[in-house]
Amino acid sequence: MGNPWFRDDVDQMCYNPAKSYQIRDWYADRLDYWNSGNTGSNRIVKKIIGIADYGNNPQSRPVVVKLESGTENDLFIGFNRKRGINSASKMGNDQVTVIEQGRDGNGYSKSVFLSGLSAGQSYTKSNWQGSGKNMVIRVLNIDTSSNPWTAEVEFNFNNAAGTPPTPNPAPLPTTLTPTLQPVTASPTRKCGNNICELSENAYSCSEDCFDASFYTYTDNIGATQANGTMFTVQALRDVEITDIRSFIRVDSANADVEVYTRPGSYNGFEGSDAGWDLVYSNETFIEGQNELTEFAFNKKVKVLAGQYRSFYVYSPSNLKYREESVQEGALVLSDQSFNYFAGIAIAFGQFGDGQIYSPRVFSGVLT
Repeated sequence: MGNPWFRDDVDQMCYNPAKSYQIRDWYADRLDYWNSGNTGSNRIVKKIIGIADYGNNPQSRPVVVKLESGTENDLFIGFNRKRGINSASKMGNDQVTVIEQGRDGNGYSKSVFLSGLSAGQSYTKSNWQGSGKNMVIRVLNIDTSSNPWTAEVEFNFNNAAGTPPTPNPAPLPTTLTPTLQPVTASPTRKCGNNICELSENAYSCSEDCFDASFYTYTDNIGATQANGTMFTVQALRDVEITDIRSFIRVDSANADVEVYTRPGSYNGFEGSDAGWDLVYSNETFIEGQNELTEFAFNKKVKVLAGQYRSFYVYSPSNLKYREESVQEGALVLSDQSFNYFAGIAIAFGQFGDGQIYSPRVFSGVLT
């Protein structure tokens, strides 16, 4: 999976799950569908294989699962097994990939890579089918001992009951030596208090503990560009931000990218890097200017519920973003984790060396 090579005599890669669905006559007998509905709670678990193993599939497992979103922008899930005809895959290798595409997958439309998941990881789509509830896609297990390899994936709408398999055997019981003094248990907090406790996880309390991605505008980006954008978010729950994805204006080439962050607003800090923390600085391969590229931070950025946090994403190769008719500082988007406020762009330089344009809206994803 990835942008193809521009020669036909080197390397091999397959279409992503959405594009595979689009040419589904090739895989018609290995496609699966699920419509969770938007009331109650529903859950299914599917074992899927990679398209490269289409011909080695004695259990007739699906290679693509389509989730009906209730709109024309549906989700397509596949196992991006890197082998055979997919041996030159350039992203999401041996992971379960989550792709979003319009037109119900039935015609040409840009596909967006939302997430690549390894065993134990999950992706959350909020307000599923307009319900205000979450759809959680969780990889329960990737079995590398089977032939072919399989990925066991749970699709869970609105925290439906169901116990995932234990990835490793539980340890044998341990006999404890009695203590001389009685031990008083520490007070525990209940699920639903907006805090992911040490005793909780995404399985036992998905209301408090889940992996979520916050999307600004990732479609119809157009040609608007600048060297960087600054913006502010407010956490609506305790969160840890580990990366940003955005659009860099180069195709199949390397670009220098830097990401800065600071607590509170960026106002008064536009002119220099004083007061900012550099969390990403690398020469990064950009697959295409219309593809989201991930910039994984060198440390987690923790933001407590109610706090504000600003970010500055910079590249001399220019970021692309969508123009919106809003005022700087206006609330633009929100979900269960963040409020997002319109910011600024800095062109023709970095920090105080550049020219400020206001307002501007960052296009990308916070994870």
